[in-house]
Amino acid sequence: MMLALILLVLPVQPAHAAVNEAQNPITVGAAREGWVSDGGTWYYYVSGKAVTGWREIAGVWYYFASSGAMQTGWQQIGGKWYYFRGSGRMVTGWQEIGGAWYYFAASGRMLTGWQEISGKWYYLASSGKMVTGWQKISGKWYYFASSGKMATDWQKVSGKWYYFASSGKMVTGWKEISEKWYYFESSGAMKTGWLQEKGHWYMLKSDGSMAVAEMVGAHYFDTRGYWVNGLSPESELTLEHVLALLDFYDPDGAFLYRNTLNTVSDLAFLHGDAIIDSVRSTGMDTAVHERCHIYTFVSTPGFDNPYTGKNLDSAKRYYMGGGESIEVPLTPLFDSREMADEIPETLRTERFPVYIDTDVDSKASRQEGVYGLLDEFTAYYWGVHDTVMLEPFVDQDGEYRFNFASTYYSWAEFRYYILKYILYAKDHYPDVYQGIVDNEDFGEAFTAIDSKFRKTLQVYFDRHDMDWDMFDAFTEEMNKKEYQEVIKLLTP
Repeated sequence: MMLALILLVLPVQPAHAAVNEAQNPITVGAAREGWVSDGGTWYYYVSGKAVTGWREIAGVWYYFASSGAMQTGWQQIGGKWYYFRGSGRMVTGWQEIGGAWYYFAASGRMLTGWQEISGKWYYLASSGKMVTGWQKISGKWYYFASSGKMATDWQKVSGKWYYFASSGKMVTGWKEISEKWYYFESSGAMKTGWLQEKGHWYMLKSDGSMAVAEMVGAHYFDTRGYWVNGLSPESELTLEHVLALLDFYDPDGAFLYRNTLNTVSDLAFLHGDAIIDSVRSTGMDTAVHERCHIYTFVSTPGFDNPYTGKNLDSAKRYYMGGGESIEVPLTPLFDSREMADEIPETLRTERFPVYIDTDVDSKASRQEGVYGLLDEFTAYYWGVHDTVMLEPFVDQDGEYRFNFASTYYSWAEFRYYILKYILYAKDHYPDVYQGIVDNEDFGEAFTAIDSKFRKTLQVYFDRHDMDWDMFDAFTEEMNKKEYQEVIKLLTP
């Protein structure tokens, strides 16, 4: 009879508490210990007292309310969310709850926002749910696989290609990928076919890559991807094609060409059967250079004939770009060859014997002194400018850059010759010196061409990861105080 009575009062315990029964046997009349179920609610007793709050039991964490009741399901504790299984066990790591995935830290805290887990990025909404598919986060679009993993690199979604940066952000607009250019629409979808942007047409091939320096059907696309309407490198060398090419790449070169037609033959200074022949060998820049000289002759007051000379007491007109020019009145001058002996050996470069120490008395750089040197400075600038502008029309091969290398050196040479001429005048011809430094139009023209030359060279240098150290010998000389004082006097 006593045995039957004892069996009737023993509580029913869950599986996880069955182990506790052996460790903490509950007997009638004794203080409660370990797991105890009361009315279907579980409690845990230590020394006869139900525990509350967090409790680690046999390596597992539980949470007990202030009443001592073991908690299950979702619980907000200290402002943070946790999840407890039906057994009361606190969960950690990935958990599927109600058909959605959540991630819980080792502390049991439910995580939200961006999380890097096992080297992969996921996004957990404010509810803690792992997101999948397209998601707009902080104004940026991302894509998450069904596993929740954030997409990066190329991804095909619903039959369309997208590209995602390493940060996961969906790319739009132009993007260079593995040395090829692609364009992604505002939706992020990769574009194919024709694209018009900022006044230029591009061709995006079937794989999405931009056509570069190639023919696609009957259309030619240059090294920038620009469609060159009606022209290709193999187009016949004709005046019509030359002007069309210059209109597209170098409008200032086209202006100089059109304003000097009928002074020399249409294709003077050019060569070859195809237009590319005169571009790749930099023949086109020679044509622009020489036509700049002719423009100065034919547009200058007192013009007589470019081959028989003109009134040196009048002026010279220097082309500044955009159809504008500056007329510079001539002042007293001396033959540039006089200063030849004062130019250091290290600065007697390629153009020294051609323009300074030359036996050709009629050379403008000698006959017209500093004004003739400025004429050359201007012509060389527009030739260099043409070469830089036309470079995208051809493959950026070594031959093109090699042929151009000696040409852009003219910036340092003629800048130096002009400043040296003025300093020589200061020491030997005070009236010539004063006439030049007081000539505001000369100062404006020189400063403008010098600035344009520098900017154009910088464009070229940036393209080819070059710097200015090739000019060190000249720049070191021109950085001396006396040269800087002249530059200051000439600057408007």
